[in-house]
Amino acid sequence: CGDWLPRHVLGRLHVVMAYIRCIYLALCLLFSRHHYDVIILDQVSAPIPLLRCCCRSKIMFYCHFPDMLLASRSGLLRRIYRAPIDALEQFSTGCAHEVIVNSKFTQGVFSSTFPWLAHLRPRVLYPAVDASLFSSLPPPPTKPFQVSQETSNLFRELEAV
Repeated sequence: CGDWLPRHVLGRLHVVMAYIRCIYLALCLLFSRHHYDVIILDQVSAPIPLLRCCCRSKIMFYCHFPDMLLASRSGLLRRIYRAPIDALEQFSTGCAHEVIVNSKFTQGVFSSTFPWLAHLRPRVLYPAVDASLFSSLPPPPTKPFQVSQETSNLFRELEAV
């Protein structure tokens, strides 16, 4: 749904086009005959106000890192272009029923980046790890782990501090 919408216009307006594509997808979801208990949005928060107003589903937003911190602000035109985008990011993120971040680091960055959302304390949900990647690891060594006397002394000194 929406693959026909361009990702950019002449190499520009990537964020605007991402917002348009995501809002179009939200409209397709709203006009479908399906009902969802929870809708999870990832990275792009722009459709959240629309979904929040037009459906009964709980809206969860998974924030990897605030986009406003990743964007360049060099030049007056760039700052003018980014100002409404940054405001929309902050507003729309605050419309979610639940905001999830991918680390405690991002939780701290979120709080300091979005002053309008100071009342929110996003929960941390770490990205999943594919455990099958570890199935081919060699077995652990059968010899007991030996700590050198020098390392043992270092640990004792650190405990004393």
